[in-house]
Amino acid sequence: MVKEPYKWLAFALAVIVIITGSAFSLFAVQQEDARMREVLLNDARIAVQSIDPVTVEALSGSPADLNDPAYLALKDRMTRIRAVDPSIRFVYLIGQRENGEFFFYGDSEPPESEDYSPPGQLYPEATALVRDAFSADAAKIGGPDTDRWGTWISSVVPVADPATGTVIAVYGMDIDARDWNQYLFAAALPGILGTLLALVLVAAFFIIHRRSIKEHERLGQSEKAYRTIFEHTGSATIQMEGDTTVSMVNGSFEQLTGYTREEIEGRRKWTEFVHPDDLPRMMEYHRLRRENSTGIPVQYEFRLITRDRAEKDILLSIGLIPGTMKTVATLVDLTEKKELERAVRKTEEQYQQLVELANDGIVIVKDGIIRRCNPGFAAITHYHGDELIGMPFERLVHSADREVVLDRHRRRLTGEQGLPSVYTFRFIWKDGTVRWVELNTRLVEWDEGPATLNIVRDVTDRKKIEDALILANEKLNLLSSVTRHDVLNQLLILKGYLHLSLQSLDDQEKTRTFIGREINSVATIEHQILFTKDYQDMGIRAPVWQDVGMILVRAKGALPMRDVAVKTESANVEVFADPLFEKVFYNLIDNALKHGGESLTTIRVSAHETEKGLAIIVEDNGSGIPDAEKPGLFAQGYGKHTGFGLFLSREILAITGMTIVENGVAGRGARFEITIPRGAYRFTDRKNQQSL
Repeated sequence: MVKEPYKWLAFALAVIVIITGSAFSLFAVQQEDARMREVLLNDARIAVQSIDPVTVEALSGSPADLNDPAYLALKDRMTRIRAVDPSIRFVYLIGQRENGEFFFYGDSEPPESEDYSPPGQLYPEATALVRDAFSADAAKIGGPDTDRWGTWISSVVPVADPATGTVIAVYGMDIDARDWNQYLFAAALPGILGTLLALVLVAAFFIIHRRSIKEHERLGQSEKAYRTIFEHTGSATIQMEGDTTVSMVNGSFEQLTGYTREEIEGRRKWTEFVHPDDLPRMMEYHRLRRENSTGIPVQYEFRLITRDRAEKDILLSIGLIPGTMKTVATLVDLTEKKELERAVRKTEEQYQQLVELANDGIVIVKDGIIRRCNPGFAAITHYHGDELIGMPFERLVHSADREVVLDRHRRRLTGEQGLPSVYTFRFIWKDGTVRWVELNTRLVEWDEGPATLNIVRDVTDRKKIEDALILANEKLNLLSSVTRHDVLNQLLILKGYLHLSLQSLDDQEKTRTFIGREINSVATIEHQILFTKDYQDMGIRAPVWQDVGMILVRAKGALPMRDVAVKTESANVEVFADPLFEKVFYNLIDNALKHGGESLTTIRVSAHETEKGLAIIVEDNGSGIPDAEKPGLFAQGYGKHTGFGLFLSREILAITGMTIVENGVAGRGARFEITIPRGAYRFTDRKNQQSL
C-alpha cells in the first residue's frame, strides 16, 4: 500500500509528460509545416523567375508544341529544377483556355513515364489552389489535395504578362503528402523522444534496479533518433571533429558531393571539399569557434568542390555541439539560384548595351516627364542626355502636333485599347529645326507606376521622299493629260492638211503650202514627244542629297560656253532634290547662252539664307527678259524654241517644295531666284554658310 501513492504520482507525471510532449510535438509539427510550406513557396518563386512569360504566350498548349524550341527549353528547365531537389515529385506549368478548361503546357516527367503530361492534356480536377492562382494573381501553397496522380502538398505561382499583368499560366511544384508527413514526423520526433525520455525517468521510480539497462536502451534510442534526424533533415548535413575530420554525413551530402558515405566518414577532412580561395577564411572561423571568440558568423557562403571537380555555391549553417569540439553543419546548394542571378545580370547588361548602342532613340516617359533615354535619342533631339532627363516630353513636340500626341499619351496611360502604337509627328531640335519622327510606343511599368516605352526614329528624309513621289505622280498625270490633248490637236491639224493636199494635187503651189504646214505640225508633235522624254523621268526616282558645286561643274561641261564665264562665290552646300535637279541649272545656263545676246559675258551663281530658307541666285549680264514676256515665262510651250525648258525646271523644283521666279531687269540681264525650304539644304562647310 505504501507504493500506491508513488504509482499514482508516477501515473500523473506520465500523463502530464505525455500531454506536454504531445503539445510540444504538435507545436513542432505546426512550426515545421509552416517552415516547409514557406521553403516550398520560396523555391517555387525562385524557380518561376526562369520562366519567360513571352515564351509561354508563344506556346499553343497543344501537341504541336512538342517540336517547338521554346517548349523544349521550358521542359528542360522544369526537369532540371525537379532533379535539383529530389523531395519535389512534380514540376509543371498549367494554362486556362477561354472556356475555363485547365490544361498542361508541360511538366518535369520524361515522356516514357506513366505520370507524364503532354502539352494540351486537360486537367479537369484542377484544385481550388490552382483556380485561385489564376484569379487572385498571387503565389500560394496548399494541400493536401488529391488528383489522379495521388495526394500532394502544392505551391503555385502565377506567370503574368509583364505588359498587362494578366495571368497567362500557373507554375506548380508538388511534394508527395506521404513524404511531407515523414518530414513532419521528423519534426515531431524530438518532442516524442523528449516525452519518452521523461517517461523513462518516471519509470525509473519503479525499475531502479534496471537503471543500467534502461540507460543503455535510452542512449541507444537517442543515438538512433539523432541518426534518424541527421539523415532526414532534408539538407546535406555533416558532423566534423576538432581536427577537421568528417565523422558523419547523411545521404543528401553524398548526393551533393558525389562521394559515398564509406569514402568520407573518418577518412576525409572537410577542407578537401572547400575551394582553395575560400579555405583560409573558413579555417580561421574553425579556429576562432573553438576559442569561444565572439562575432564568428554561423551562416555564410563558400564554394564546394565535388568529386568530379565541379564547383557549387553553398550556404553553410554551422554550430558547435555543446560540451565538445565537434561541429554540425548543414549545406544548402545555391548553385541554381546563383546561375539564375548571373543570367539575370547578363540579360540586364545585354539589354543595357542594346539600348545604349541602338541608332533609334529610346525614351521612357512617366507623368509626361522624360525619365530615361539613350544616346540615340539625344542624337535625334540634338540635346545632351543630361539636359533631357527631367524635361517635359511635350517640349520636344511641334506645337501643331502637341495636342494629338499628349492626348494619345494620356489615353494610353488609362489603358484605353485601339490606340495606334506607331505614328508620325514633328519634333523640334534644340536649335529650333523641325524634323519628322516616327514614334513606336508601348505601355510599361516604371517605378511602380504606368509609363510609356518609346522608340523614336527620324523619318524626315523618308517623309520628303513620300511627299515628293506623291507630287511627282500628280504632275505625271497632268503631263499625260496635257500632252495627249496637245498631240491630238496637232494630229487633227495634220489630218486636215493631208485631206486638203489630196484635193489639190493638181495645184503644186497649194500642195507645197499644205505640205509645209504638215511638216510644222509634225515638228510640233516631235517637240512635244521629246519634252515627255525628259518629263517622264521626273519624280520616278526618290530625291537625294546633291552637291550644288558639282552640279555646276557638270552643267558647264555639257554646254558650249564659248567665252562666257560662270562664277561662283562658293559651292559648299547640298540640296535634297529630284535627281533631275541638275537639269534646272543646265536649262538656266543654256537659256542665258541662247538669249543673252552679244552683251553676255558672265553668269554668276550665289546663295544666301532668308526667312523662308536658302535662296540660290542665277544671274547674267545679258540683254535680260522683256517685262511683257515675264508673266508666261514658266508656262508650258512658251518660248522661242521648244518652250519646255523653264516649265520643266519649275516642275522639277516643285517636287521637293522649291520655287523659282525671274526678277531681273530688262536690258541689264536675267536673274532667276530659286527658294529652297528649310530642312532641304545643308552646308558642307560651316564657315561658308552665308555665301555659295
